Amino acid sequence: KKIAEPYTTLLANLGEYYFAIGDMDEAIHRFRFTSQEIIRLENNPVKLSTVLTNLGLSYRRKEVLDSAFLYYNKALELLEGQNAWNEQTHLLTNIAALYSNSKRLEEAEAYAWRAIEASQKCDEVEMMAYTRNVCAAILSLQGKNEEAVQVIKPFLAIVRERQQPRILLGGLTYLLAIYQKLEKSDSVMHYMKEAETVLTQLPE
Repeated sequence: KKIAEPYTTLLANLGEYYFAIGDMDEAIHRFRFTSQEIIRLENNPVKLSTVLTNLGLSYRRKEVLDSAFLYYNKALELLEGQNAWNEQTHLLTNIAALYSNSKRLEEAEAYAWRAIEASQKCDEVEMMAYTRNVCAAILSLQGKNEEAVQVIKPFLAIVRERQQPRILLGGLTYLLAIYQKLEKSDSVMHYMKEAETVLTQLPE
């Protein structure tokens, strides 16, 4: 096992490298082999789920959506009963985005709410913000703009308190887009001014 862990990690890293440079065919080949080796050498469902998630992402990039759904669901099954909230949050958000891209917005919304719930258990502000932004975007696509505002707006208070200007700016960008759809010019002006202030706080 001591040898297996760095070996399979190296294999996974190679897959991520090919994914990063845009060679999806080679990434898929590497991730498949990695998953087989994890099954053969390790009893690590969380690690295996991460590789299967990456397989799903690779197929999504290639727009082979049936295969993307297949590997996402396999990864989700592996995470059931595990306290791997970061991995669950990441995966559930990816599934929500895939359903959204497939114009299956009700299913996308259901997974987005699950992603938010998982993100609260990992308590990482960036992850929590990302899930809320995705959920708000999906709600807005359905015309649920007031609900979308309530997904983002209360959370921004937490981001301000923790002094995370980059994450705050991302949330404000989504919020501004929703207020523009709602034609609430006062709110647009208010949050535009805040966004301009936050921009000055970003590191060079």
